[in-house]
Amino acid sequence: MSQIRYTAEEICAKLTTKSCNKEMFPQLEYDDRLRNEVKESLNKAGYQFVDDPISKHYDARIKPQIRSIQELVENELGGDLTVQAKALIVILWCHLILPKFDRAIKKELTEEPTVTEEQLYENFKQHIGARQNLRRSLTLLRQYNFIKTVWGQKNTIAAGPRLTTAIDSMTMYDLVRENILNFLIIENEDSKQELEKELKNLKEADEDGGNLYANTN
Repeated sequence: MSQIRYTAEEICAKLTTKSCNKEMFPQLEYDDRLRNEVKESLNKAGYQFVDDPISKHYDARIKPQIRSIQELVENELGGDLTVQAKALIVILWCHLILPKFDRAIKKELTEEPTVTEEQLYENFKQHIGARQNLRRSLTLLRQYNFIKTVWGQKNTIAAGPRLTTAIDSMTMYDLVRENILNFLIIENEDSKQELEKELKNLKEADEDGGNLYANTN
């Protein structure tokens, strides 16, 4: 645990550059005045204070009201992240954070969620392309603390602090749930249309057979 007593300005300066383990600022747990001062200072600068229970980190996230400013969002996630890397963030969030965020899934969780490089490649290679593309994206995400390698397991990946502190988990959860529902609706609609088409073909075949029988008699 850190013995240094940081000022609100120092805490804000650190949080706007990276996420920080809660142990770095223990006084934020009990000093309401300092906590409020940090919140207010970040708010004035366009940030919201993040106290994330999943990663046990603090962070400063750009406020939703100004997320439409592309440059700020790019800087928050990492300016040199590729489109593939950003897509991979969503995939990794579903693998590593969703099980800890969704109450129903969390009940069945017995250990920290992880995913291997091999699993990612086999499941998403049609979108990722060559394996080196995946490795390049994973390297970038490690640099920005979105993921980390599990100690002693070279190709096993766990969530880094920024996978929850840089992203609004509730927003991501709603998007994932909405997309799953849309997928199921589309799938069901496609199945319904296919079934209707098959029934129509069968009906037409029966009618043709009946007409043929009548003509031969």
